[in-house]
Amino acid sequence: IILGNATKRCKSKCPACPFVYANFWKPKNCPECNYEIGGSYIPKEKKRKKLHPDCAHVGRNVYSVKTSTRGDRCFVVADAENKLCNQKKCKRRRALIVASSTENIRNFSCEHIQMIDSSVQNCKVFYLTRQSIEKYSGDCNAKDLLKSLLPFLEGNEMPAVVNISEGVYAVYGPPSSVSPLGYAHLYDQENFYKCSVKNCKVATGSGRQQKISKVCIHQHVLFCVTKKEHIKSNSILEITGVETAKGASATGESSTISKPLTSCASVSRTSTVDMNMNRVLPYDIPNDILKQARKMDAATILALKE
Repeated sequence: IILGNATKRCKSKCPACPFVYANFWKPKNCPECNYEIGGSYIPKEKKRKKLHPDCAHVGRNVYSVKTSTRGDRCFVVADAENKLCNQKKCKRRRALIVASSTENIRNFSCEHIQMIDSSVQNCKVFYLTRQSIEKYSGDCNAKDLLKSLLPFLEGNEMPAVVNISEGVYAVYGPPSSVSPLGYAHLYDQENFYKCSVKNCKVATGSGRQQKISKVCIHQHVLFCVTKKEHIKSNSILEITGVETAKGASATGESSTISKPLTSCASVSRTSTVDMNMNRVLPYDIPNDILKQARKMDAATILALKE
């Protein structure tokens, strides 16, 4: 197939200079001579590329290593005797060496283990304390989980959160089969924090269209230590503009009810109450209006004429 020469269809030229633009992306001003063309296209600004270190020291013999150009990372454990990389392909390769016994396991190495020599040591660290847990705005279950992490962190002097780079955190949590070290990477997205552990990627909801991701233990640790108020829970809720049954029948006066919630109220329960509170009038209804409404109701029921 032989293609013809390119034409100037759907293209225009600036009246003041030889700049050519597409009519679909007609700019407001000419980028070369600043002549007012009259378009509405505004080019998007390029996102600033985040700089992530190749290797960062988390604590003791634990390192966080970059595995791709997109910012994905994995953990590497290296001591005097053994070196273990948690990347899938590296774990399979190490398992083959152990099963075959053809090579000394101490000599095992991969591209991620070789990055340890150039690790960054000056990362910002945060430690988990009982005072920070008591001041945390989470519920009792979250605080109990946070307290269960203290023996290991305090006994080994390990940080709870390490700020590896802009928007990337290494956060400690309970060890499991998916994350045997306990540490997980949290990535700061636009509206949420993405956890690298598969068990934490759980979504709940009543229907297929509405899914809400749960707050995992790693996110609780991050919010508690770094003082990020992403979870709001009020201990006292004031319900205004609601009349009590006895007060309305006896005196006809409106009253304000304050319902204190216990300290163990869950975040989901508190948010549900906050949503229902928006349906209540934010002011007291005068007594004469309530009396007039009751008179009209009584006249309607008894079929009386005023």
